Amino acid sequence: MVSGPEHPVTVPLLERETELAAAAQAVDALCADAPAGGVLVCSGEAGLGKTALLSEIRRLAAGRCAV
Repeated sequence: MVSGPEHPVTVPLLERETELAAAAQAVDALCADAPAGGVLVCSGEAGLGKTALLSEIRRLAAGRCAV
């Protein structure tokens, strides 16, 4: 399987509705007409899906703002 910007790997996010809603709100704020800037912290133990969550956040922001 090839991954990278041209070939993103899509991973289903299970039970991440709360995190995705918060991330979507953060992306909306960062992509606003007058963004204030900010930091989104994603932490946790290995294997909990941080990379998959951050990939989804990047997808949400694609074409709207730099993440």
